[in-house]
Amino acid sequence: MKRTTILFRTVAAALAVLTMLGALGCTLISEAYKTYVWDNETRFIKLFELDTRKQNLSFECISDDHGGWMGEGLGVYKISVNEEAKDAFLEWDSLPLSKEALEFVESCQELVMIPLTAELAENAQKYEYSLALPMMERARWRFIDRDPENKSGSTSGNCSFCVFDEDTNTAYLVILDT
Repeated sequence: MKRTTILFRTVAAALAVLTMLGALGCTLISEAYKTYVWDNETRFIKLFELDTRKQNLSFECISDDHGGWMGEGLGVYKISVNEEAKDAFLEWDSLPLSKEALEFVESCQELVMIPLTAELAENAQKYEYSLALPMMERARWRFIDRDPENKSGSTSGNCSFCVFDEDTNTAYLVILDT
């Protein structure tokens, strides 16, 4: 009887230690994932291949409904750019948008108003917006398709579009994950 009690307690203690180690491991992995996923400044700089430090950018989340199924959602950010970082944005394309970027902007038109052309601004009259970017006279832009080969074969898309207003040193980042 005593031997069974000792064995039972030993197994119970081992299971408790393994459970604690598992919980600690999951917590560490979760925190590392959050740091990777939610450090938008670092992700933005790497994704858009900007030659600047994140201290030169100030992010403000206008709206972000990512979450739910597989992290789907739309994120819109306002990025204040200091003088030290401005040149990195001036290397981007100037208006007009490429066909691919224009298609992306048009596909977002029911969600967020991005009035970069007269036609887009005119079409925007059809919708009521809770999210709208300001009109920009002199803008630079960059479009990133984060799944260009559409490996899943689905109609989903993961794209990032950023437009930089040269007159205000402000960038607007639109992230769409479907």
